[in-house]
Amino acid sequence: SDLTTMLIACNITLSIANHLRSKNLWRNTQVNLSLSEEPSLNYWRMLVPMYL
Repeated sequence: SDLTTMLIACNITLSIANHLRSKNLWRNTQVNLSLSEEPSLNYWRMLVPMYL
């Protein structure tokens, strides 16, 4: 039980850290992105504004 709680807390911490790193990466690179119709870029353009 305690181990499960620790693992969950660790996963949440890692998720937050990864999210913050992704957000910083997005802010650093969004100026350089072209308006290409690549699906992954469209996906990020949809997803990222929710976190800005």
